[in-house]
Amino acid sequence: MQDIKATIKKIKNNYFKYLTRGYWVTSIILFSWLAFFIYQNLYVTASDIKVLYMLKSQVAQEMVDMEAWNKINKEIKWKQQLLVDTTLLNNPFK
Repeated sequence: MQDIKATIKKIKNNYFKYLTRGYWVTSIILFSWLAFFIYQNLYVTASDIKVLYMLKSQVAQEMVDMEAWNKINKEIKWKQQLLVDTTLLNNPFK
């Protein structure tokens, strides 16, 4: 009977020894995941907000007149088309 009790006690001790190791490993994994989660969702987000705030202060605050912008772009494209001589492109003998 003593041998059975000693064996059961030995098994319990080994079981609890491995169980506590499992708790430590699980705790370390959970802590690592928590640290990564906090880094991604708080620190990186805060730095992105800081960058956006800095960029907003550097952006021009004036509105662009889109009609004038489109008119200027259209004229620039028209002038660029006039610079290309299309008669030479179609005739390989000239």
